[in-house]
Amino acid sequence: MSVALNSKQKSSSLQNFILKLRTPLRTFHHQPDDINPQFIINSIEDRPGFYHMTAQGPRVKLGESIEIEQSGQYQTYQIDDVEYYSEPSDMWMAMLHSI
Repeated sequence: MSVALNSKQKSSSLQNFILKLRTPLRTFHHQPDDINPQFIINSIEDRPGFYHMTAQGPRVKLGESIEIEQSGQYQTYQIDDVEYYSEPSDMWMAMLHSI
């Protein structure tokens, strides 16, 4: 059995992959809101400097940063792992580490 590949399709896939590599990593900014919380962050008990965060909003990717402001102080975290909820589709859960 043989499979023929469309050279245009193959090239397009390679171009998409290269574009993904070139896409700059983003930093997301969050502020706690007691009235309408949009995220929850908790430390991981047996792993100092690591956290679980559940949030609703823009999709995040591995390696991107999240900056959380509280009382004028900023803390930055890097995303180590992320899972997306199917419903609601803009909800996700990530493991972060403090940077």
